Amino acid sequence: MFMDEVVFAGLLIIVLTCAFFGLFYAMIKNDIAKKGTGAPDSKPTKQ
Repeated sequence: MFMDEVVFAGLLIIVLTCAFFGLFYAMIKNDIAKKGTGAPDSKPTKQ
């Protein structure tokens, strides 16, 4: 594959997008573990 600046920029956008959504998922999972889901009978899994 010919690596010019357009290909590099496209790959960089894909990597950064995956990293953003991965960190977003980790933050939400951590928050649910700490505080619960907010549903009436939900309790945190960790104390």
